[in-house]
Amino acid sequence: MAEEEMLEQIRELIEARFGLACTDWQQALLTRAVERWQKAGVTPGATPHSSASSEQVQALVAELLVRETYFFRDKAQIDALIEVALPACARLGTPGRPLRLLSAGCASGEEPYSLALAIGERAGHLADRTWIHGFDLSRVAVEHAREGLYDSWALRATPEGVRARAFRAEGNGFRLKDEHRARVTFEQRNLLDPDPEFWRPGSFDVIFCRNVTLYFSERAIRAALARFAAALVPGGFLFLGASETLRGLSDDFELSFWGDTAIHRRREQPEGDAFATSLHAPSCWMEQIHSSTARIVALTARDALEEEGEPPCPPPSARSLRRLVETERFGEGLALIRRAAASHGRRSELQLFEAIMLSGLGRIEELERVCAKLNATQGAHAGSYYLLGLCREHANDRSGAIGFYREALRADPSFAMAHLRLGLLWRTVGDLRGARTALREALAGLSRGPEEHVVLFGGGFTRATLETLCREQLVAAEIYR
Repeated sequence: MAEEEMLEQIRELIEARFGLACTDWQQALLTRAVERWQKAGVTPGATPHSSASSEQVQALVAELLVRETYFFRDKAQIDALIEVALPACARLGTPGRPLRLLSAGCASGEEPYSLALAIGERAGHLADRTWIHGFDLSRVAVEHAREGLYDSWALRATPEGVRARAFRAEGNGFRLKDEHRARVTFEQRNLLDPDPEFWRPGSFDVIFCRNVTLYFSERAIRAALARFAAALVPGGFLFLGASETLRGLSDDFELSFWGDTAIHRRREQPEGDAFATSLHAPSCWMEQIHSSTARIVALTARDALEEEGEPPCPPPSARSLRRLVETERFGEGLALIRRAAASHGRRSELQLFEAIMLSGLGRIEELERVCAKLNATQGAHAGSYYLLGLCREHANDRSGAIGFYREALRADPSFAMAHLRLGLLWRTVGDLRGARTALREALAGLSRGPEEHVVLFGGGFTRATLETLCREQLVAAEIYR
């Protein structure tokens, strides 16, 4: 079997089984897997005749996943759990009932342990009735979580008092004390595997699934969100990563803000578990790969190049691309742009849309490369610098993000979204005067700026929602001045 053919079959296999939509940076890992499997005589094909074992496929997927995590990451979300979600859930149903929290894609356990520690420290009256469970695809990660031994880098955001009370030094690392480890259970599990008992309706009060669906295909994201909605109690809470959104993907949740933290709360009547129709059954998932491939091709950029002999694809209009951004059909938009580039060469007017599509798909490394090319060909571009700022925030590089947002404002002083992000960052680092100035500028820019800026750079939020966020942040900055 030719290497390229096997590479394509591996992509189809891991998308269908695990929902993972491979991007350019994973290409080298996939190529090495092809070489290993060819030497071993493994056939990965998306057919019942595949000779790839479940263990081989899971080992490959584990290599492809990003596992950068640490204790008390995105602390604002943990604060929202303690201040908003847990008290609300405690008021639901029978008084004193158990509260059930799930960490989906828990990696080596830092997230669920952080939740347990925060609840114990700040909501002790609820600790004894709270059950926390984490699962991850990687067996190695789950074993690490159960062991509870971490290096100092994993504890870099842990408050000193919590570190002293909850951990003990062991060798070159720190082990979480037994009483805290006992409050969290772990298992190896694939989020996309059907398990009616585990995912029965009303199983969980709160689900954390942060920065997991960034790497999923749209098909898998929609199905996973439907599963979460069905498994949450009415009024339960879902916490996603800061760059993840439900807009255009699920109508089962209501969005609100606690400070600048987005909170998704399950509506009373979700639409149900889409896994019944959109994902595999235990015995037939291989057969379903072929039926889903056509849609995957339309939604992923790696299939965007035209086949030899196909008529040239006309460049998509700005209006049509804006509509795709509004409906969050980022994969489809990226495919159109790259098909047009294959026919007509890369056009500078399409590069910004290409960057926006990559941002919506969470493909950070590609996004940074496209923005760098955009600045090189068109000079200082406000939108490009803004997107680079988001990339730096994603990498927890606050100073880098601030630098790019300032560059965006040099190019366009009225760019409201750059003012807004700067305001949020200034408040995070304690510069309340800078935060107030930036947030006032953001509010003014939102009131008079073009609607296109909100659509393209507003992260799926409406002008009214962004204005409300600015006002709430301004009030908070005034209170603590």
